[in-house]
Amino acid sequence: TPEDEAVVLTCLRSSHLTQGPEVERFEEALAEQAGTRCAVVVNSGTAALYVALRAAGAGPHTRVWTTPISFMATANAALLTASQLVFSDVDVTTGLVGGWVPAAQFFIPVTLGGNPITLTAAEQQKTVIVDACHGPIALPVGATAACLSFHPSKHVACGEGGAILTNDETFAQHCKRLRDHGRRPDKRMATLSMNFRLADLNAALGRSQLARYDQNLEKRREIALNYDEAFDGKVETVPHSLESARHLYQILVDKRDRVQEKLKAKGVGSQVHYHPIHLEPFYRSQLGFREDQLPCAERFAERTLSLPLYPTLTEAEQE
Repeated sequence: TPEDEAVVLTCLRSSHLTQGPEVERFEEALAEQAGTRCAVVVNSGTAALYVALRAAGAGPHTRVWTTPISFMATANAALLTASQLVFSDVDVTTGLVGGWVPAAQFFIPVTLGGNPITLTAAEQQKTVIVDACHGPIALPVGATAACLSFHPSKHVACGEGGAILTNDETFAQHCKRLRDHGRRPDKRMATLSMNFRLADLNAALGRSQLARYDQNLEKRREIALNYDEAFDGKVETVPHSLESARHLYQILVDKRDRVQEKLKAKGVGSQVHYHPIHLEPFYRSQLGFREDQLPCAERFAERTLSLPLYPTLTEAEQE
């Protein structure tokens, strides 16, 4: 929008292009939106997951449990901490994690498509780092942190960016050290890390976009409801709660690839969210995963298709 362009231009003309006042302002606005004590912004959703896991103590002697139905960054972040990664199968109708791994100390649930997470009492006994890159912008009860993405397809976009939401101020300070080469506020290096900082330009754009978050959320829900009414009794859809951020609208169809080709021929874009992580070439060749290990996840992935869903989608286009 013109407002987005104006804040970026103001930042471009200022004395700060990298870490400056816009970063702190964006963090304050995110924490207010989420109702959390702290928000720590970083340069991607992937970085948010990695930094949060590191800050929470994930490492060579820990097991991290998550779902194979997500973007690969969810699992990759755990591997990059040198943790042992454990997948559990999913609910074949929702794609949400449906298993239980008692030996895992860490749990990364995923808000697939924007479906919010409600943690059970047993799950809250683990260290929970929520992959909330699909939204909503919230910290579930019992979670140590929730990680956000500001990729252009997300509810709040700033080119590339991410954030960690938490109520633990000590944890937040650790995240801030890890995003800046492991440096303390006095700029002396206390631990080994890399550069995961978000530039002021991106933070300015993100803060401007955040001002429209609630409005865009309502529009997404309205579009999703239109699909629900049109498909009722005709097409199987992935169910969502009323609190869903509706990042995705997923249908479940047999012969999915043929349906996708027919949509493409009509000029309608669609995507698959997701091909199972455990069947990615790296996971098969380097970690020994194979087909039929997680049958519900594989069946869900064979049938899922995401239809257009974004705030500027018109009724005519949706029809």
